[in-house]
Amino acid sequence: MDGSPNGGAWVVNPWVDELRRSYRNSKLGNSGNRGFDSDFMKSTYVPTVLDTELTPRVTSGGVRVALICGNPGDGKTAYLETLERQLIGSGARSLVRRADAWMVSWAGREVMAVLDASESHLGEEPDARMLAALHWLEGDSGRTLLVAINDGRLQSFAERFLGEWPWLEGALPGSTVKLPGDILLIDLKHRSLVGPVHRFRREETHFLDQIMQELSRESHWQVCASCAGAAHCPIRRGAEALRDQDTRHRISTLFLISHLRRVRRVTIRDARSALAWTVTGDRGCHDIHRLYDGATREPDVRAHEYVMNLFTVPPEGDDTSEQLHQLDPADVVAPWLDREFRPDWEETPLVPDASGADAPTESQPIDGQSPDLHAQYQYFRRHRFFSLGKDSPSEGETGVASDHATDEPNVLDRASDWH
Repeated sequence: MDGSPNGGAWVVNPWVDELRRSYRNSKLGNSGNRGFDSDFMKSTYVPTVLDTELTPRVTSGGVRVALICGNPGDGKTAYLETLERQLIGSGARSLVRRADAWMVSWAGREVMAVLDASESHLGEEPDARMLAALHWLEGDSGRTLLVAINDGRLQSFAERFLGEWPWLEGALPGSTVKLPGDILLIDLKHRSLVGPVHRFRREETHFLDQIMQELSRESHWQVCASCAGAAHCPIRRGAEALRDQDTRHRISTLFLISHLRRVRRVTIRDARSALAWTVTGDRGCHDIHRLYDGATREPDVRAHEYVMNLFTVPPEGDDTSEQLHQLDPADVVAPWLDREFRPDWEETPLVPDASGADAPTESQPIDGQSPDLHAQYQYFRRHRFFSLGKDSPSEGETGVASDHATDEPNVLDRASDWH
């Protein structure tokens, strides 16, 4: 396909497929979802407190051992690989570089990192890897050891090797033994990616907000401007949405509510995967272009927009998307939105009268109405969640602060021609 109905040329943005690979169940694979397996992961890495507080202590020689615990996907390996790059970039000399570990010489000290001490590597069992690293540490006082390890594996190891390294007792759950000052136990499970969302201080940047900014950075999407489908591309719309502060604030709020419900703690890997699904729906440029193939008019792509993806559980299933789906504004009772969905004028209504129907659910369209009307309703409710503006009802009526001005046209103008 060389052109669109309007005669423009099609453009393929490589960044779209890179982003898709951050979605854990992508048809392209998930190389953008684990460690530093790709340049995409390196370029979109967002520093954490590990970078701002632990790294200076390591480079100053103030840390002898740092045990970094957490669930898979918490960013342990990504941090250690970033640290290696920073040290070498600052003049450190690489001594060892393997898939499971690295060692550098830095300012008269040697620094070793074990990237995942919970797993075997090339036939070497986890215990053997930990023992080798600790014996290496004892060989010289000018050495620093950093270990990424799951807390269950650390507890098992500590219980069995307390006799050789008594300080390991301080790493056991509930232990009253204090670790020496130069030995750190860092449990990333106590960390929240979303933090408090300040309504009146939204200029404060939180970790999840920074991830959204990196994934949607305008320089990665400039090539899309010349594409024939640019004006209505749902993937491009999703990226533009993440560049909007108010949209990021609302998405962060959804993640915060999910976190506070304490059903499941979202990891960095979970968040990146959910955001990649939100923007792309695991569709690429060619998938969008095909919608125009043979079309005699502009195709309707709203079913593929980020407001729909965000609250839709992927066919393959996804725990984070399931949590967000449970917060779907299309399923929340809001009479003022239902009144807005029904036009007040009687001549040539934009949509059928839905005022007498109960709010639908994902699996239950409005009684007596078509699935198309149900899709309109879902799109309308979800879109309004992100476009509450000066024309919105007061905070007392909706329970939502109406401090998000928007230049978006009323969504009813776009709902009437749903196809």
